[in-house]
Amino acid sequence: MTEIESPVNKYIDVYINNYVRQFRNFITSNYIVNIGGVAGFIATDDHDLSFLLRKLQTYGFEVTISNGQDTIDEIQVEYTIRGNANDELLVYKIENLVSTIYLSSKTGISIVGILVMQIISQIICKSKTLYKAIILDLDDTIWKGTLAEDGIDAIKQSLRSNDAIPFVGFMRFIQALAKEQGLYIAICSRNDIEKVLSAIDRLNEEEFPLKGQIDCIVANYNDKSKNIKAIAQKLSILTSACVFIVNKQLYSINFLA
Repeated sequence: MTEIESPVNKYIDVYINNYVRQFRNFITSNYIVNIGGVAGFIATDDHDLSFLLRKLQTYGFEVTISNGQDTIDEIQVEYTIRGNANDELLVYKIENLVSTIYLSSKTGISIVGILVMQIISQIICKSKTLYKAIILDLDDTIWKGTLAEDGIDAIKQSLRSNDAIPFVGFMRFIQALAKEQGLYIAICSRNDIEKVLSAIDRLNEEEFPLKGQIDCIVANYNDKSKNIKAIAQKLSILTSACVFIVNKQLYSINFLA
């Protein structure tokens, strides 16, 4: 998988490379999007937002953000698919501003940047649902270290230290993305299933934000491609509707279909 240049913020990298770019495998139309009334909330030094808008334009989303609104509770969005004479109107409502602020603080992306990502995601979903499940590895993906070698005590200690910051932040990002897009979350790991279940049981939600939100866990020493197929069967979806994340790298599962 060819990576684009690294942005200021790694979460934007994940969003652009593995969501927006994947959308272009299905839909090639260009979109002209105007997000109304939130320009006054943009900080002059919001380099992440500038990068996000440039990359969206690279992938066919020309986004403009206009003034004229004192609140961001309800945002008027107009977009046109180039070559289509009709404008589409999308009224974006923030369901929970507190959670949006919290997500902003955890990812380092400004609130306006979060809103732009969510609005573009809604436009994409109106065109095509890309994925239905995010499948995660465990070792060095959700936590630092190897469960079989280091043990849960060492992993738990690591998740309470500064080493946990990128891992916990990543889990919160997956948590928010899955909620926003209505995706399943699954685990696929080369580990003993009893050790995995015991480890998750011993972790609290601060250490393991995905606790109680995992829809399927498959842990054994079989080939991972077979396990991913098993997960897809349990969730009653196609393997092509899954993405697999291991060591923070995301892979499409089309080759398993």
